Amino acid sequence: MFVQRLISSWCLTALAILLYTKGDFTLKTYAGIIHILIVAGITAGIFIILTVIDKAVKKTGLRERHSDDYALAAALLLYAFVLVYRLNDFYFYIGVMSVLTIAWVYFQNNDRLGLSYIKIPLWSAAVITGLAAVGCAVFIGVLTSLRYLTFSTPNFDFGIFVNMFHNMSKSFLPYTTCERDKLLSHFAVHLSPIYYLILPFYFLFPYPLTLQIAQAIIVVSAVIPLFLIAKKRGLSPKAIAAICIAFCFYPALSGGCFYDIHENCFLVPLVLWMFYFLDIKKNAGLYICALLTLFVKEDAAVYVAFVALSLIIDGRDFKSGPILMTMSVVYFMGAVYYLNVYGEGIMASRYSNYITKGGGLGDMIINLFRNPALLFAEGFNNEKLIFLLQMLIPIAFTPLITKRISRLTLLLPMVLVNLMPDYKYQHSIYYQYTFGVTAFLFYAAVLNISEMTSALKRAMGTLAVVASVMMFSSTTFDKIYYIEKYNRTTYEIRIMNDCLANIPAEASVQATTFLVPQLAQRALIYEIDSKNATEYLAVDLRYEEDDYIKFLIDIYKGEGYMMFEYHENIIMVMVDPDWDNHNIN
Repeated sequence: MFVQRLISSWCLTALAILLYTKGDFTLKTYAGIIHILIVAGITAGIFIILTVIDKAVKKTGLRERHSDDYALAAALLLYAFVLVYRLNDFYFYIGVMSVLTIAWVYFQNNDRLGLSYIKIPLWSAAVITGLAAVGCAVFIGVLTSLRYLTFSTPNFDFGIFVNMFHNMSKSFLPYTTCERDKLLSHFAVHLSPIYYLILPFYFLFPYPLTLQIAQAIIVVSAVIPLFLIAKKRGLSPKAIAAICIAFCFYPALSGGCFYDIHENCFLVPLVLWMFYFLDIKKNAGLYICALLTLFVKEDAAVYVAFVALSLIIDGRDFKSGPILMTMSVVYFMGAVYYLNVYGEGIMASRYSNYITKGGGLGDMIINLFRNPALLFAEGFNNEKLIFLLQMLIPIAFTPLITKRISRLTLLLPMVLVNLMPDYKYQHSIYYQYTFGVTAFLFYAAVLNISEMTSALKRAMGTLAVVASVMMFSSTTFDKIYYIEKYNRTTYEIRIMNDCLANIPAEASVQATTFLVPQLAQRALIYEIDSKNATEYLAVDLRYEEDDYIKFLIDIYKGEGYMMFEYHENIIMVMVDPDWDNHNIN
């Protein structure tokens, strides 16, 4: 055990130095500032402490296992956690996880950590899951709220939804003016009646922050059907807790929330509830959840269709499968017709890499039939392969570990929604397009884990927790900088809020993108340089050069506006003194 204890001491020493010192630890000059005698002395001190602890543990006679196993596991995990958080580089994360995986194989040998002896009741798994879910919801809710409070949310898309909910609360109609620079129903762009489920809460708390908090609660609520699915599939309470913790820390889940609320947040719980009702054979719940999923967005029909396809191919249900498929096809065709005839048209351009000029979605299918190699060329480039790893590593690749080829149909939504389009946001874990796919991946993970041996269940469940938490620290955890930003910019925030509060609620306003959400609870709000004349202009000066600010002032004064308020490098508000002589568009 000497070597193992020495490695533990060395890792803990490196961790202490990393926490104490500043600078880029990837540079060779960083090592030069650390005296070798200090490293040796701290390592020796920790080694002595671990030796004393090991002897004390042996005297108790409680366990035959050595405390060195636990010390090494803790040292490696803590050091790895801080490393991936500090560097925030995905390739580095892969390297660290590779080392941890090798270490985990060592610990699994002879069950060195005694995990097989740990038994917990179902209620303990529920408590652990609940704590992880609450922590996740608070993390998302608080930090996305601070994102709004620090004027970091743009018009596209948070300003649009603030304006939409304001109008919904007045007329029940989802009108916006800042989405297409005209009064227009948001449902002419995306058909999302699911938003009406949030409206009662917005009536009670008519604030933009309500929307951010609602998103956090909706997304995290998906852990409830996941817990029930895992229980129904016969997983032990320990395995249930593991898969639910991995879910709560899953980077694409929290990362997707930080571009603010979107209707896609409903996909995670609704798809998982669909799978749960399938497993318990409750068709009423299944069809209700399927209908609600269709109401999320016009393209949400693909998720219902893939649920149906998995049922048909897997031979599990030859009745529900065709019904769900029919529902999805009929609804999708109706939604496409509505958007093309009464709205702004369906966004087929996101698949333009498969469509010849002037063509539509039908051409995409024909072109792929003619040349299937196009799918591999477009779907597996460098960017998308990184995305694929970011989706699969935190869940320990468990959706792929199955002997049942039919079960791989659960991966098809990720191919269609995330890998095929050339729209860069759809293959990023920091946007909402991963939500529906996340539900499919975790359902597949539960199915596959439930069929593993006890030892493999324990190994894959724990590895998923470690991989998810580690990647969370490497990607999403840095969003805590919104706390620092809020504290650092308190003065600016107060000035900006005071200025915007002085604009009458009934006035029409043009504003730069990061000011629109704070001004969107009014009838007429547009992005700056709108073709619509407005009474007020609000310009965010935080990111503009002095010469450009002077240029803007000269232009707006030339258009008849006068300075209403001005705070250097923060904000300016201008007003049209002759507004009564204008016609409001």
